Amino acid sequence: MVAALYPWTTDDGIRIAASVGKAVLKHAKIDLPELKAGDLINRMSAHVFIFDDLERCRMAVTDALGYINQLVERDGCKVVVLANEAELAGQEEYRRGKEKLIGKTLVVEPDFDAAFTEFLIGITDLGTRNLYAQLKPEIRAVYDQSTFRNLRILQQTLWDFERVYRALDEKHRANQSAMAHLMRLFFALSFEQKAGTIETDDLENRTQRSLIDSMGNDENPRPLMRAGAKYPGLYLYDSILSDEVMSNLLVRGFVDAEALKASLDKSSWFISADEPAWRTVWHAYERPEADVEAAAKKMLEEFAARRYTITGEVLHLFGQMLVLSDIGFSGWDRARTVSECKAYIDDLRTSAQLERPVDAIADTIRHGSYGGLGFSENSTPEFGELWTYLKEQRAEAAIDRYPEQARTLTAGMSNDPAAFVRQIAHGRDGEAPFAYVPVLAALDPDEFADQLIALDPLAFREILLGLSSRYDMGTLARQLAGERLWAESLESSLRKKAHGLGPIGRERITKNVQWTLGKKLAELREAEAQQAAVSDVAT
Repeated sequence: MVAALYPWTTDDGIRIAASVGKAVLKHAKIDLPELKAGDLINRMSAHVFIFDDLERCRMAVTDALGYINQLVERDGCKVVVLANEAELAGQEEYRRGKEKLIGKTLVVEPDFDAAFTEFLIGITDLGTRNLYAQLKPEIRAVYDQSTFRNLRILQQTLWDFERVYRALDEKHRANQSAMAHLMRLFFALSFEQKAGTIETDDLENRTQRSLIDSMGNDENPRPLMRAGAKYPGLYLYDSILSDEVMSNLLVRGFVDAEALKASLDKSSWFISADEPAWRTVWHAYERPEADVEAAAKKMLEEFAARRYTITGEVLHLFGQMLVLSDIGFSGWDRARTVSECKAYIDDLRTSAQLERPVDAIADTIRHGSYGGLGFSENSTPEFGELWTYLKEQRAEAAIDRYPEQARTLTAGMSNDPAAFVRQIAHGRDGEAPFAYVPVLAALDPDEFADQLIALDPLAFREILLGLSSRYDMGTLARQLAGERLWAESLESSLRKKAHGLGPIGRERITKNVQWTLGKKLAELREAEAQQAAVSDVAT
């Protein structure tokens, strides 16, 4: 059958060692019993065999070397084996097989200079190409320090940084020291990320983990710390770009030009005259001592004046206050510092300057950073205590403002009911700021019912539809649980007041309540009853 399909196999000159042919075919699950020794390859025309990527061979390395040995020992063929020995070094079978089989080992060295020259041809942005040509020694140094010797990764990184450099303004490009530093950091992180030595999580939490990692176990360092040891003079936790921007560039391949430039502008390489004092103190190891001392003094004055009210900045302020306490600059110990920071929070609440809480998913500072910088002392008990206290006070302050906010919401309800609905329920017109805030609980349900009944029929129905949308998807059992009693009281009040109206008014009010607010409350009660029944069966 084989001879009929492949006439060339009948040629007596086409041969190869039977043990090799049979073994290979058997490994491939092909059984050809009629195949005789030396029936496949004309060894007279194939004296050299090349086996590429030995480390990726799916069969055992001992089997692969056995096949190769048959060609060398029995058939007298020349064999070249290409392999990444770094991936085979741990296999004892490979070491023993290599000693017996491999006559000479040659190391293939990548030609950086030739490859770099060729890669530059593919860089279309002239400014980037000139930068690469100028900084070739720095690129070569980072490439060598990485130890990967991978030209493919180098080429990909050159392409990636070109997109970054093209997005920058001329003022950024003009700062040659900053560009050289940015490029070295970007290339090192890119090499490590593409080689798989660091993961997404390492990039997204660089600045937050810098102090923690530096205090870690030297015998078992974290990936970023281990990688950083290969690059003398380069700090892989460097904050010239924020964690968010850097991870977007390296992991997602996303270049947000505005975020990129804003992050650079906030770094120590592009200091602005209006930089907040806490940010200068945060960069203490990168700034002249006199500048940091002046900023620390200013920060203490701003602390006393309650200058900062944005939650992220307040937490940065508290972190730096703990740092100043430790080095003896503020004159307070940690306990006193915590007490003074809590007083700061209390004063912001009293003056109604505490920011309202945001949805947990949208709360970016929960990750331990703000403004592209991780909070100093974030992992300490004192900082944790202050963060917890601040969250509690923000929640209480939000409740303090409910009555005023509720009055503001309902003030123009009769003239523009649609505006009221847009504020309390998500729809097509953008974010509803009070959609998940139980602010309506601050209203008197009877007074609100009177306001609703006084509206014209279309406005009345629009408001009820808005409340129905607000209470959709079980929000009364979760985000708006604090508003449930109010909603039930409103339903009851509307039904009672409807009975005091004429037949048409009574029917209109009753049916509208039944189809909207009443329906959502009925669904909630039914769901709770079913859950209770399931619980009873389970117990």
